[in-house]
Amino acid sequence: MQGTRLRSSAADPADAATASEAIVKARSFFYVCCGIFLLALAYHLGARSATAQGGLASVGEVQFDYGYTPWVAAVQGRILYLAQCDINPGPITDLHSSIPVPGTSPIIATNPAFGYPIVLLENGDVYRMDDVSTWTLKGNVFNGPTPATRETWGGVKARYRPGVSSTPEGK
Repeated sequence: MQGTRLRSSAADPADAATASEAIVKARSFFYVCCGIFLLALAYHLGARSATAQGGLASVGEVQFDYGYTPWVAAVQGRILYLAQCDINPGPITDLHSSIPVPGTSPIIATNPAFGYPIVLLENGDVYRMDDVSTWTLKGNVFNGPTPATRETWGGVKARYRPGVSSTPEGK
């Protein structure tokens, strides 16, 4: 065994080049992973802080009727704000807020209705505030979902292709 030399991977230039390429690839993979992580973190923190920007009315309505004091209604979140204001310049002095409007669908319209406000939700529900602590569901403008029945493929063919029966021959 005197003439046998042990081969070292560090002594071979080809093995050293392969090892350094592997280190470079591992390092670049690490940097790509860090970049993706930081992008996800920035999106997560940005999306969370953007939700804190609120305070604007999402729906508003002003009702003018000859001979009556104008009413103003505005919705922020699920709360309706109602004010009776004078035509003369000056601050609003008679401001009321309601209890939250029932339901989870967004409010898309409101009407002050002389102190008995009405709200319309996106799903078609109509609520009216009868007093300061009660919302009453008056109905749905869409009258519920559109009825739909399942139909077989044979039924569809029979309806749209004349001469084709929905039942097999001989049965």
